[in-house]
Amino acid sequence: LLHRRMPQGFTLLELLVVLVLVALVTGLVAPIASNGLNAARERAMAAELQALLESLPVRTFASGQAQEYDGALLSSLLGEVPAGWRLTLNLPLRYGASGAASGGEVGLVGPGRAPLRWQVKSVSGDVTELPSRP
Repeated sequence: LLHRRMPQGFTLLELLVVLVLVALVTGLVAPIASNGLNAARERAMAAELQALLESLPVRTFASGQAQEYDGALLSSLLGEVPAGWRLTLNLPLRYGASGAASGGEVGLVGPGRAPLRWQVKSVSGDVTELPSRP
């Protein structure tokens, strides 16, 4: 009986071809995944800001004292804002001790992005997301 020896392993050329293919696929997929991750971060930050704005009347009422929130204070309450992003307010948000709001508009502006905007309604403090404008 003849026993044929089966080749074992891969040749160096086969390994190099596979490595080149993996590198090409990684080079194509990585930017797409990075963009998706950045978009998810933006959505999370916008949701956190809206939740913060919605909590301000209750937070102020619980403190029992009138409060005024400017962009710097809101940024510190929001936590880490990515580099290049900033909060804008048309007026500082004022809340009476009862939680009644003065109203105003809050924006979240990022580099190369249309600003995200919210309106805080007078008295009730209800928060409504506004359509983006370029």
